[in-house]
Amino acid sequence: MTTPLMRDVRTATAADGDAVSAVLAGAFADDPVSTWMIPDPARRSQLLPAFFALFTEAFVPLGVSEVVDGRDAITGAALWAPPGQTGDP
Repeated sequence: MTTPLMRDVRTATAADGDAVSAVLAGAFADDPVSTWMIPDPARRSQLLPAFFALFTEAFVPLGVSEVVDGRDAITGAALWAPPGQTGDP
């Protein structure tokens, strides 16, 4: 049985890169490690998208990362590596 949410999950593509980086930056904006590393909220919101772009560029090409399509934008993302592989920095 497919739930409504499961229909919205798909494999991430290179075209999703900016959206994936942005959604991950938003998800980690208030993370304790993020706030410790970059205490200033304005600076953190400026730096985190580029930080997560590095991971997005490394893991999306492996073909197993996923995104959640919302009505108008990607609302979630998970970066994965297949067993025995790592993202290429």
